[in-house]
Amino acid sequence: LESSAQGGAEIFYSFMGDVTTGSITGISAAGYRIKAHEISGVALSGIMNRAEHMGGLAVSAFNAFSGSHTGLAIGLVNWAEELHGVQLGLINHASNNPPGLRWLPLVNAHFGDDPPPANEDG
Repeated sequence: LESSAQGGAEIFYSFMGDVTTGSITGISAAGYRIKAHEISGVALSGIMNRAEHMGGLAVSAFNAFSGSHTGLAIGLVNWAEELHGVQLGLINHASNNPPGLRWLPLVNAHFGDDPPPANEDG
């Protein structure tokens, strides 16, 4: 794992290995994977980008975001619990889309706010 600071943002890269850290702001690139709690910026990897929260551009064979993704994901398979943006890939999943639009081939998108949760009391 190599890192260099560029005007407040960092550049992380590992050509054959992976980039694993708590938080990334800036550009990250890895031959294998990028794994962080939060990524803000650009994540480019050969096999997998994985984070709880992603804001920006993610390019990899498999993009998986267990929390939210705001931005653009390009990969063979894209998965986001909460999508606010666009996914381009063979298989795309956004849990916050309505049933029937959660799993889509080629393009999936979600814009705007999610509806408030239903009131279970009444």
